[in-house]
Amino acid sequence: MNDIQAKIDDNVSHAKIIASWYGLETTTKGACLFFKRGTCEAEIDIRYDRLIIEYIKVKQADQYHRYGSHILNDILAIADNLGLPIDLIAESESILKPSSTGLPQPQLQAWYRRYGFIDIDDQLMRRQPVDMSYDLPLSA
Repeated sequence: MNDIQAKIDDNVSHAKIIASWYGLETTTKGACLFFKRGTCEAEIDIRYDRLIIEYIKVKQADQYHRYGSHILNDILAIADNLGLPIDLIAESESILKPSSTGLPQPQLQAWYRRYGFIDIDDQLMRRQPVDMSYDLPLSA
């Protein structure tokens, strides 16, 4: 096994542990991690140097109830704990989930920006990890 594959395997293993801390149902297929929280589903592709959000899907009847926000926050926590940036292609209808009806692209990109993503080009967005190594006071 090469160093890159070993790092990917390590990231997948740690991501599953972190996901369990947040109560997420997870399954894996290779370096892809599938999440489920209630009626919301997500898939991330775990690389040695980043996470890639493949999709976040919320059933149409459950949209605008913050289910997508909750699972995105879970993904952000995983990335921050691993110290990895996140990339995504902001498109309202995924090739993987063509029946999905999401936000129009400008609203979707604005939604991701509220979570710290920046535009790299017209669709690619990236979020750098938040440093989780800050010092907490030992006493009040």
